Amino acid sequence: MEFNQNISPGDTLMIAFDTYSAGTGESRLPNSKVLGNRSEFLLSMVAGEDSALYCVTEAYDMKGLLRGLILQTRLYRSTAAPSRRSSMGK
Repeated sequence: MEFNQNISPGDTLMIAFDTYSAGTGESRLPNSKVLGNRSEFLLSMVAGEDSALYCVTEAYDMKGLLRGLILQTRLYRSTAAPSRRSSMGK
């Protein structure tokens, strides 16, 4: 990756992954910036720290599925997430 400026310790780098269609997924990042292309997944890293946060939209949130819990609120497919708030980062 190339950047227009240097990354300093404490800077947050977010990489969004669009895996389905430009019209489905999340359009707003946790920092309220709007994506030009909706995305289903987000990798957020803070420079100088030793871990990263991998986020998914509500539609892809498989929490509980591996334990045999089928949640009625989960869609298990990509959808256009509401733009009023970010579902990523939860």
